[in-house]
Amino acid sequence: MSIPILNYSLSTQNQRVDGFEYLPGEEQPKVYTTDNLPTAFEMDEII
Repeated sequence: MSIPILNYSLSTQNQRVDGFEYLPGEEQPKVYTTDNLPTAFEMDEII
């Protein structure tokens, strides 16, 4: 006995949902560099 194929369109239970992305471009990875690091003296002031 085979399982019958369901023929209906896919939808979400919450029709107000536009998509998964909260903020545009949020899924782009951040690039971390050491170019703008504070100096040792500035780090001591922060701490």
